[in-house]
Amino acid sequence: MKFNCSARKKILPAKRIKITPTQTEYLELDNGIVVNVGKTRSFDAAASVLFPFGFKDDLHGSHLLEHLIVRAKKGLKETDSIEREIEVLGGGYQAFTGYDQMEFIVNGVEANTPRIIELLYQSIVNPQIDDETVEEEKTVILGEFQERIVDPEYTLELIHRKNLLAHTYFNQGKERRQGTLKLTTDRIKELKEKYIGGKGVCIGIAGTDTQRLIDKLNDTFGKLPRDIGGRTENFDIGNAKYQEKEISTRRHADNKVSIAFQIGGYKNKYLYANQLLILYLAGMFKEYQTSSRLWKELRDKRRMIYNIKTDLELYSDNLGMGTITCEGILTKNIDDVKKIMLKEIDRLRNSEIPENEFEKCKKALLLSIARDYNGPESEGLAMDLSQNAFYGTEYNYDRITNIFRKQTHEDVMLAARQIFKNIPLSVAIFKGN
Repeated sequence: MKFNCSARKKILPAKRIKITPTQTEYLELDNGIVVNVGKTRSFDAAASVLFPFGFKDDLHGSHLLEHLIVRAKKGLKETDSIEREIEVLGGGYQAFTGYDQMEFIVNGVEANTPRIIELLYQSIVNPQIDDETVEEEKTVILGEFQERIVDPEYTLELIHRKNLLAHTYFNQGKERRQGTLKLTTDRIKELKEKYIGGKGVCIGIAGTDTQRLIDKLNDTFGKLPRDIGGRTENFDIGNAKYQEKEISTRRHADNKVSIAFQIGGYKNKYLYANQLLILYLAGMFKEYQTSSRLWKELRDKRRMIYNIKTDLELYSDNLGMGTITCEGILTKNIDDVKKIMLKEIDRLRNSEIPENEFEKCKKALLLSIARDYNGPESEGLAMDLSQNAFYGTEYNYDRITNIFRKQTHEDVMLAARQIFKNIPLSVAIFKGN
């Protein structure tokens, strides 16, 4: 789940927005797999299949298994690639491995999507796991690490994870590369047999003729054994203290100051209040007639920054991280920007949010939700629906807007004090040229 406070183009006032929210329904396949269904007005359709298996179960093997599933073939020839056949059908195939989940997403012209779902099923149940392919794919993963490690935003996120979230998954440096190289074909086969089953799987589908997609899911994923797989125990957030780190590079010109803090995961009682809190702290919804004190101080008044980005990243039921990053900073202003950001967080710990500012934040968030729900594209909707099924969160437009309307000033202040009471902050400063 991500919450991004990027500025949007001018929209109509709330009372004049006409919303045609996505119709959603919940069902189960014959083997108990949960399916969230969304009806769209788009010409394409999409499916997202989410397995409860990720980095916390096997840090190195989960990522490699995901790659091998995507590389699956129907035969021995290179042209037998399932991914390539999906592309020939006018579709796309992508996959992600996260902290506690592995997700496979396909989309395409609606008439071809049932066949694409069938190909997705074939690649998942019959991945290409042999010595030659395993060694080839290790090289691809090492290249992926090399590409990401020079990305400023990834580097900042990596520092925050190490500082705040003290689990093996969040230490993705040298040990990740070494662990990948040590993986064997037998280990990958073992992981596939243990975790790729029907237990705990959640699926999201989106399209116009969703009944055809449901029938195909029952014919394919409905056959997965219900006693294989399943969710394993989630970790608690580790204890953390204030930590600061500065890094320099000549590969990028921009300077960034980023502050992160611990939050709860999907089951946290302040889940929705946290979103309002981050918007209040660093949001810049000028088109919605509100922007944060931080934006006004650093941009409008002092002209010290170009942009503020915010992120609320939830990894599991009880593991998450909120981040505020200021960008476009002259080197001489880096220290002042950091001090102002920390001062604003400290102010939030020790004083009340003005009631009128809180109401502006709530209005801005409701307007943003209205835009997001008014005709979402199929692929994004399918991914959201599978995540909602996995974590038990809400997607229905009427219900989720009611949840946010019910959030009170007191709820957000309690969330702020819960997050910042012991100041478990990670501060990362990225210096470019």
